[in-house]
Amino acid sequence: MNSIIDGMNLVAKEGCLLNERNGVLILSEGAGAAIQLGDEPLIVAPADVEGTAEAFYRALTMPLRERRRRAERLRQAVEREDVGEWFQDQLNDIVHCVLEERPGGVGGAGGNGVQTSPAKTGRKPRPAGNGASPVIAPARAKISGT
Repeated sequence: MNSIIDGMNLVAKEGCLLNERNGVLILSEGAGAAIQLGDEPLIVAPADVEGTAEAFYRALTMPLRERRRRAERLRQAVEREDVGEWFQDQLNDIVHCVLEERPGGVGGAGGNGVQTSPAKTGRKPRPAGNGASPVIAPARAKISGT
């Protein structure tokens, strides 16, 4: 995947899940999936023809053991960070932005110490089994003043 601007994320992730022959993922640094997938894909700059050719050569000559390791870690990353986690991250980011705009900010004067952070800074716990979000409910209460 060699997109110039963020895109093709789902195709790159689908490839990781469907990869039955331990193929190597070559991914543009412009793809948003490059952040999630970490060091396992070979990352290339979209306009760097020589660098892309080198990545193809590296992928084609990579030992089977390393290809297997990379493919398995890519599958695990995609399975672990699924659409449910992505959605929860979006909600957490919205709450974070709303709370930052309110007087006193997060945990400010009279606040209840609700702590949220943008999804880019790390993974948050999944919602409890009853579907109640550990972040949204307290934040909603703070926003509404209840």
